[in-house]
Amino acid sequence: MRQDFAKAIKWYRLAAGQGDVGSMINLDVLYAKELTDLIGQEEADEWLLMAAKQGSTLAQSKVGARYI
Repeated sequence: MRQDFAKAIKWYRLAAGQGDVGSMINLDVLYAKELTDLIGQEEADEWLLMAAKQGSTLAQSKVGARYI
């Protein structure tokens, strides 16, 4: 398969909406790749915070790093 960020975001949103922490973090990673036309900073932040609240230490670390 070739890369298709729009499809990746579609599937990550679906999984994240069902509580998958890895998908929540991956949505933030896609935003970091500057795909701002596909996912905005506010949405990426919301998914990352949800992952952090569910106990993901990776997400908690990423949230903390944003405050530096």
